[in-house]
Amino acid sequence: MALIIETGSVVPNANSFVTVADARIRAAVYGLTLPVLDADAEAALITGGMWIKQQESQLQGARIDATQTLSYPRTPVYLYTFLQASDFIPQELIDSQVIAAVEQGSVGGILSFTSQTNNIKREKLDGVGEQEFFSGGKSNELSSTMLLAFATLEPLTDQSSGGGLCLQRGC
Repeated sequence: MALIIETGSVVPNANSFVTVADARIRAAVYGLTLPVLDADAEAALITGGMWIKQQESQLQGARIDATQTLSYPRTPVYLYTFLQASDFIPQELIDSQVIAAVEQGSVGGILSFTSQTNNIKREKLDGVGEQEFFSGGKSNELSSTMLLAFATLEPLTDQSSGGGLCLQRGC
């Protein structure tokens, strides 16, 4: 599927905030890499855009149009205390999408918000402690890449409602 870039003008069927070429540049800024094949990078960016959409309830403002497919553009949005234009697509948003796309391209499954580690099957708390894990399960821990994606998106969240993004399952 080809990328359709949201420019801030409510582009019909938009599925990304950034092109593959620009996403590769932004990923490099963070020392990260997108999948080598453009088709794989596009798919990862689309998933990164969907991940941003999942964070929408914690973002400032509201969509500017009922027909837009992505969570931006929004209004009112304050970035570092400055009110942004309603058609503004913040670099923080783009970077967060790219970082999430890198995670999707490397391990897949970012929409589950979990790392590829095991669930605890049994935990003994006497003394030092002991843990036993289910084979092939997942924990509620986020990868360092996804923590970076959340941190990059954080300035766009609604700080007045308790601040920041939920970094664990069930929030």
